[in-house]
Amino acid sequence: MLPECVETLIFAYLDSINAYSDLPSLEAVQKLIKRTNAWVMNILGYVLGMRLDDLIRMRYRILLDHDFVFYFRLGALQRLRLIRLLKRGTATNVHVANLIWIFCIKTPPLRIYPEYNALFRSCLLCRVLSNLEMNSNAITLL
Repeated sequence: MLPECVETLIFAYLDSINAYSDLPSLEAVQKLIKRTNAWVMNILGYVLGMRLDDLIRMRYRILLDHDFVFYFRLGALQRLRLIRLLKRGTATNVHVANLIWIFCIKTPPLRIYPEYNALFRSCLLCRVLSNLEMNSNAITLL
């Protein structure tokens, strides 16, 4: 029989191994993030009143993972509308709800793992929400 401290250490390692083996694949999470990005882009286009062809071009850049800079100004009412629509998206859009659940609510959340946290921080939803928290009217997404 092993000492209690050794058994505790072994069981802690087993729990860690089980937690890592139960993680979803990075490809599945990237696919979910791409779907969420497309939804966020649609919401931005709706709030800003963008033309459909411009919106489609921007969505393809996001879906193809091209780096781009998107600069826009929001009025006070547009800002409130965007925040309200993004908050409502957790209840109305299945992809946004799943993204929030796996990264923030699920135990343990995926954001505690560095490779998943980098994906979450780079998604369009996080970038827009983090920029909306600032008190500036101008938003730049990099």
